[in-house]
Amino acid sequence: MTYRHPKMKNKLSGFWILTLSLALFTLLIHLFTCTNYELHRDELLYMALGRHLSFGYMSTPPLMGFLGFLLQHLFGYSGPAIKLLPALSGTFSVIVIALMVRELGGKNFAVAIACSAFILSPAFLRSDNQFMPVPFDEFFWLALAYLALLLVNTQNEKLWIAIGALTAIAFLNKYSIVFFAGALFISLLLSPHRTLLRSKYLAYGLVLAFIIASPNLYWQAQHHFPVITHMGELRRTQLVNENPFTFTMGQLLMNMPGLFIWLTGLLCLLFLKTERKFRFIAISYVIAMAFLMAGKGKAYYALGAYPMLFAAGGYTLEKYFIGKLTWLKYLFIANALLVGVLIMPLSLPVLPLEKMVDYCKLSSQFIGSWPTRWEDGKNHLLPQDYADETGWIQLSDLVVSAYQSLDSAGQKSCMIYTNDYGQASAIQYYGKQKGLPDPVSMSDAFLFWAPDSTDKTTLIYVGRNPGKLDTLFNTYALFGILRNKYFREDGLQVFVCQNPKPYWKTYYTGNVRELKKEIAINQ
Repeated sequence: MTYRHPKMKNKLSGFWILTLSLALFTLLIHLFTCTNYELHRDELLYMALGRHLSFGYMSTPPLMGFLGFLLQHLFGYSGPAIKLLPALSGTFSVIVIALMVRELGGKNFAVAIACSAFILSPAFLRSDNQFMPVPFDEFFWLALAYLALLLVNTQNEKLWIAIGALTAIAFLNKYSIVFFAGALFISLLLSPHRTLLRSKYLAYGLVLAFIIASPNLYWQAQHHFPVITHMGELRRTQLVNENPFTFTMGQLLMNMPGLFIWLTGLLCLLFLKTERKFRFIAISYVIAMAFLMAGKGKAYYALGAYPMLFAAGGYTLEKYFIGKLTWLKYLFIANALLVGVLIMPLSLPVLPLEKMVDYCKLSSQFIGSWPTRWEDGKNHLLPQDYADETGWIQLSDLVVSAYQSLDSAGQKSCMIYTNDYGQASAIQYYGKQKGLPDPVSMSDAFLFWAPDSTDKTTLIYVGRNPGKLDTLFNTYALFGILRNKYFREDGLQVFVCQNPKPYWKTYYTGNVRELKKEIAINQ
């Protein structure tokens, strides 16, 4: 039976009215804003994964592909349906935060503080607006922390089985769960609750976790662990710009409205003797941050650790900030509301692109230009996510026009080729409804699906420049250039190529073979 703070027994109805109201509000703000921009390049990729069910992919475990499969078969190509799942992740996170506050011993005021900090967080507003592994990963981190708290409160060792199952399911969504699961384990080991680690149910939970995760582990082994290849590429191209300073600053900035709330919860659990029972929560946060910083992780990799700190913050503010300290509690709440509303355009797509550019220019005078800093380390007109949520329909329409310019024989013998998974995913998602053949790409998971050879004699090529087209085709012409100053792919060119040279088939076959060999797909 779940432990309940004795003073909460007569207030469960009020607790649930408050919690469900906050959860419904969270759902509605996402549903009303989720289709203001186009789908993100990564969302388009995860929908493409749903067309190729597998126990693993190049850059992600299998859960996103499974969800993409379900969405397409239940709702077709529906943007609102795609956005519903991450919105529900945020909605259920609010409920779990409230439950965690109650387990800590907080009342309704603490629930309101903790849940408001989450709802107003620009990072969580942003992630719960996108169909990606991130919002589900954040929910799994929170749910895992909640189960660990239940384990400590109830001493019900059978909860290890649920913890093992949840960890494995989270692993099938994003591998980073191992950092938090490991941090929780170490924090319990360092706490007075270490006796719980002697339970036979912990062994049962580990066995169950291995069974659930084993299909993906087997797939990785069969393909010589392509996730290692992907991580190596990520470290070379993106994580090279990360350092302890940018990581730490990211922790302070991405939950800026609730900064004082989660920081209060962290410090109180770490240093107050009266909170020794719950200290493992704060220690698990510190250990997880150390793991991610040592691995040069991006700041948002740690996002899942903050909802439990919001819960701790609400609980400690309600419990300790009384008497002469009461004004600080209300100051923190007012700060969260004011800052959250002012920077909300950075979180939710509430402004058109033109006004968003003006907003970024204005806001940079007060909070700096960090929101428009992309993974290339440079500042741009828009936040990178927003620049990845426009232009895809424009690109697919341009490719459709190029395809329709061909005669029937040309269409039958046509291959559409792109250099980037975002381009390929968008062309597949939007173009499939207009009769385009599936595009070919050597980027990300598309490499798995690329044919080993080709007999196609017409090529629609999407790229920044013609590259080697003059050595592959006797005839090629620029069909169009994509112009969209807000789009990360601005200036992308579409070429129509015909009359291939003999080298075309040899080049394509050799290129595919070499790339697939690199990740041992055919071994």
